[in-house]
Amino acid sequence: METDRARIRHPLEERLTPRTVIIAAFNRRRVIGAGGKLPWSAPADLRRFRDITSRHAVLMGRGTFASIGSPLRTRRNIILSRTLPAVPRTVPDADGTTIEIHASLEAAMEAASAEAVLYIIGGESVFRQTAERADELLLTRVEDDSDGDAVFPMDEASLERWFERTAEERGAGMTFTSYRRRAGG
Repeated sequence: METDRARIRHPLEERLTPRTVIIAAFNRRRVIGAGGKLPWSAPADLRRFRDITSRHAVLMGRGTFASIGSPLRTRRNIILSRTLPAVPRTVPDADGTTIEIHASLEAAMEAASAEAVLYIIGGESVFRQTAERADELLLTRVEDDSDGDAVFPMDEASLERWFERTAEERGAGMTFTSYRRRAGG
């Protein structure tokens, strides 16, 4: 006879896809990059990014991967590229770092389907492709007016703001804001 406890399923078991979270930093002009680099220095934001994404899967475009220069340590690095050859998930190294390359968003999402959380880390094209799939946005607005060649393409106005904190480091202000999709939206 099956007990009540045996019939209860954990909510994550019901999901067919991971909770999808876009994490990005941009300035007052919504710039996210200039020549493959961040046009500002914000170590507090980089620490926040590291602390949030460590031990999780991160999805990025080929350009973002190239700008970082190597796989992000302690993460499952999933790269989208139509030009790089596909690479299945590598065996984790000592700190759990893996890398894989997929030619389509659908293939990458399928590969990440067993993950509890998938962090989308850029660039502009990947943010645009995943905007409708995002359950949450973790955004940093840097008080900076630099020009750039890549911008954050999403409008978070339709999302519910559920956390906001300001910080200042080396005279540069920044605001960390978390959004989630509204119920039914």
